[in-house]
Amino acid sequence: MLFGTAQDERRSFELLDRFVDAGGVWIDTANCYAFWDGPTGFGGQSETLLGRWLASRPGVRDRVRISTKVGCEPTVAGRFPETAEGLSAGAVKSGIEGRAPVSVGG
Repeated sequence: MLFGTAQDERRSFELLDRFVDAGGVWIDTANCYAFWDGPTGFGGQSETLLGRWLASRPGVRDRVRISTKVGCEPTVAGRFPETAEGLSAGAVKSGIEGRAPVSVGG
């Protein structure tokens, strides 16, 4: 959850490598990880780091399964939980398509 924020890239890659080497398969993440610790007030750092790790490890993508979630990412920095994106059809579609959530209120 803290990959790319509290855990720097080198340490995060080491942890992920050890996980896979030990037989780990499922990696759980969310688009909001770790908005509470990131400099922008928005998440995405964990998923971005996972993408870089997968790109730097040919063949690993075939060995792991990734589950992700939407619904908790704030749409306005510093205004959580009142601006959490929620689970509307639009929020889920935005998450699938990789777009920023649609702001609800301000």
